[in-house]
Amino acid sequence: MKKDSFSTDNRINKEMNNLMNYLPDSAESVKNFRSLNSKTSPLIGDLNEDNNAEMSRKVYDWSKQPYAYVILADNGKKQNMLQERNLKIAHEIVKLVTKIQTAEEDEYSLIVKGLIPYNNKNLTWSDLCQKNFHESDQCLEHPFMTLIRQSPLPMVQLSLLMKYPEIRIQNVSIDTTILFGKVKQNAYTGLVESVAALRLPFLLQNEPNNLAFSNLIRKWQRKFVDQISKLKHSTLVIDFSTSISLNDEIARNGKLLIDYLPAVFFALVVFSCFCCFHIDWVLSQPLLGFCGVLTAAQAVVVAFGILISAGFSFIQMVYIMPFFVLAVSADNAFLVLNAWRNTHPLAETKHRLAKAVGSTSVSIMITALTDGLSFAVGTISQFPAIRIFCTYCALAILCSFLFQMTFFVSCLVLCAQRESSNRHCLCLWRVHPRVESDLNQEPKWRVPSLVFGELGRSENRD
Repeated sequence: MKKDSFSTDNRINKEMNNLMNYLPDSAESVKNFRSLNSKTSPLIGDLNEDNNAEMSRKVYDWSKQPYAYVILADNGKKQNMLQERNLKIAHEIVKLVTKIQTAEEDEYSLIVKGLIPYNNKNLTWSDLCQKNFHESDQCLEHPFMTLIRQSPLPMVQLSLLMKYPEIRIQNVSIDTTILFGKVKQNAYTGLVESVAALRLPFLLQNEPNNLAFSNLIRKWQRKFVDQISKLKHSTLVIDFSTSISLNDEIARNGKLLIDYLPAVFFALVVFSCFCCFHIDWVLSQPLLGFCGVLTAAQAVVVAFGILISAGFSFIQMVYIMPFFVLAVSADNAFLVLNAWRNTHPLAETKHRLAKAVGSTSVSIMITALTDGLSFAVGTISQFPAIRIFCTYCALAILCSFLFQMTFFVSCLVLCAQRESSNRHCLCLWRVHPRVESDLNQEPKWRVPSLVFGELGRSENRD
């Protein structure tokens, strides 16, 4: 198994960099990204001597740099975000974002008194923003963002002289590609005539060694999502994202799957037990159906335990694995049960067991091998996410086969002994064989069923 090394927490080797998980290792963009990071990342001792390199590292290292942004798109007739009314809306949104706090309003008095720890400290955008390296109390932001935040009027006036992809003011060049989208320019003057989309970026501090401060950054980003998601406008399309949005969405999907797992397990147990019933209470094997599902569940738990204990990477996609293994492995119980029922009922139990297991073990092994090899091929994929997911599935399939040949066969032996001794499939009461039953008399108890008819027609309790 290939162990992938990424950022982790203290207990489970969780993949925090989800975007890189879905990019192939050999992708040109990934190689360029890593090369750029290595060239712009200064040595620790040179941080104070080379502020430009440090700033470049923070700007380009998009896999670690916390951020949030809002994209405004004009869906009106003119489709121009540089109109005064649209810039006023952008100004109000920037003001709203800068007022977002990490603590609730009713906590503010406790914060002032120092009764709330640092993790719950009330901070706003000005406290969490990426600081300017020359002026530590100022936020590092695009010059146009500064104009929009202060007043939309200068931007309206400046839009008359706007060029793309950059605008020069005296000896200063300002990049406009990171803010403007779907730009239309005058063919002769090169001036911008309209901008259909405007992005408002908010760069946050990157403090990986300060866990408490990083938690505050994530708390602010989640409140940013809550606030911006409530904004609606008739002529503007408002989109937004943060550096943790992908992680949060994948985690949310994983949590939704986990919530359904108990219900799916219960439904599969009920279905398996239901399908293992026979018209005769002695010949019915509902407990064998339950053991078949339990075998798959044990394989999932063991696979998780082995890989997590070994420090193998864990991603949210792995939450799909239990559903798959339960569906693939539980059907082997029906193969064994069908082979058992095809044996002669008057034969010795050990001969019936040998014939039932012998006729199905090969097919079960081939099924496990084909499924396991399919996932084993996936473990050498170029995509880390597929590699991790297939490793969990391959090990779970292997564990499932081992449990089927040991635990499930042991359960089959117990059920076979129960059947040979004419005991009830649920209550384990000994009942008379059907050949000894008095068919002219009503049985002492019976259970009618719309599906199976009279399930208790031949059983009489001692």
